[in-house]
Amino acid sequence: MKKGFSFVAWLLACILCLTELKNIFVPKWTDDLAPTYTIDGFYAEERDSLDVIFFGSSQALYGFSPMEMYENTGIKSYVCATGSQSIVCTYYWIREALKYQKPKVIVLDTWCALDESVLGDGAMHCTLDYMRFSPNKIEAVMAIDKIYDFETSPSEYFLPILKYHDRWKELTAEDFTYQFQDKDFFLKGHRVGESIYADSKSEGIIVEDPENVCDMEDYQAQYLQKIINYCKEKDVKLLLTKTALPVYGEESHNTIQKIADENQIPFLDYNMHEVWADAGMNYLTDFADILHLNINGATKTTSYMGEYLLEHDFGLSEAVKVSEPDETWNEDLKRYQEYLVPKKEQLEENIRFWEAVHANDEQ
Repeated sequence: MKKGFSFVAWLLACILCLTELKNIFVPKWTDDLAPTYTIDGFYAEERDSLDVIFFGSSQALYGFSPMEMYENTGIKSYVCATGSQSIVCTYYWIREALKYQKPKVIVLDTWCALDESVLGDGAMHCTLDYMRFSPNKIEAVMAIDKIYDFETSPSEYFLPILKYHDRWKELTAEDFTYQFQDKDFFLKGHRVGESIYADSKSEGIIVEDPENVCDMEDYQAQYLQKIINYCKEKDVKLLLTKTALPVYGEESHNTIQKIADENQIPFLDYNMHEVWADAGMNYLTDFADILHLNINGATKTTSYMGEYLLEHDFGLSEAVKVSEPDETWNEDLKRYQEYLVPKKEQLEENIRFWEAVHANDEQ
């Protein structure tokens, strides 16, 4: 009996030590796309408190601002996305999210189902390192190990210390204190872009050939369908969307539209000329780079999305009517508004620069 107790105590001590080492050695991605804040912030949200959850890659991060949506509509949302997130990981993140939240709507930016040109080992770690250990994480790791030819072995996702053990040379105070910090993330997963990309003259597309479609990989189509089926199984409404891009072809739209039609689910594509115009998108002022929206673009996209969700049959109108003021969200809104002040000033400066460049080019 004593030997059995000693073994259990030893095993628990090992698990505790590995957990603490993992918390210290795993990189704290708190800059750039901020996946550490994004994921830990999601887990920190009050259980079953979110009305809408956005999923996808960095285009969802930059494209939707939950604080703007809360201010405009009262809808509580979160962007549970990471940079270059694959459709495979997105499926498992949706499953993981629905363990903690019961949203009325899941909004999926579909770029992760069409383009994986920048997907790599680092992106997978950003997506999975801070997912809590669970069957979802185990299945996600085994799935990507089967589908993708990356260097990282499954053991490095389950025991990150195996990958990051040599970080001892660059450890900072934050590596030791981060786990004790308040994980509330006032941006609610959103990434603010203050730069400007004004080298495109797109104003959206008008479909000329509905049969012009992309070649999706089998696993991309399979996992998109798994997401659709899982949302139906959980009785959560699914809205497919695509934020506006300076470069976007009708084949991308047609591919997703066909899947949406086959499954009788809505697809809100900001790249369609009519939606682009209704949302007030401007290629000279709304893009941070060739793939991402800046503050202006995110504000327009979010405003249009909020109206769309309330005007269509997503079950949100009544929920918003009966919701009471939330002190935590109101405080986060104040922090968000203060955070935006220098960002907006920088964006305006960048816009003035590009306006001057275009004026000189026209002379």
